[in-house]
Amino acid sequence: MVVRSLIKKIDLPVGMVFAVALIAVPLVTLICLQLYEALLRPPQLALDRAWIAHTFDVISTAEGMVGSAQNAERAQRGFLLTGAQAYLDRYRTEVAQSQELLQRRRAITSDNPEQQRRMPTLAAALDDWHAEREVTIEAYTREGLIAAQQMTRTRAGRDTLRQLSGLVDATVETEHELRSEERRVGKECRSRW
Repeated sequence: MVVRSLIKKIDLPVGMVFAVALIAVPLVTLICLQLYEALLRPPQLALDRAWIAHTFDVISTAEGMVGSAQNAERAQRGFLLTGAQAYLDRYRTEVAQSQELLQRRRAITSDNPEQQRRMPTLAAALDDWHAEREVTIEAYTREGLIAAQQMTRTRAGRDTLRQLSGLVDATVETEHELRSEERRVGKECRSRW
């Protein structure tokens, strides 16, 4: 109502200018806001996507390393029970895979001091686990099944695979915490817009 009364009081050419300005100013403002969003938000969204992908890469690499170690242990047991070369070949393949995944994890977490701090412990746990398996295989190859069983009994209380899994779980937890922090910071940034 107020706008109509103002337009009636103003001469037609001036009223038209005023009316067009009343429409154009909010329209230009909306266009500017949309441009601002279009130019600033996609880089942030791309960065968010990259961090999410990185987090899942670190987690899948860490879990893949433990999975390969578990598969190697199963293959080693198959070899010890049957003496079949196929099991030993599978064991060696899985051990190599776990080592490759450790190196990959080292590379993809190079920007994270917390994860790098854990690397020597994780590498040592993987090496300990591997050394135990090798000693048992060597005992089996040289002296037979009874010697391999003796080796296994002597280390019955020591579960190096569980230790390795615990270290990987800590890695995964750290990645989840980092992702939660990134989400919180991202929400704060977006709420400022």
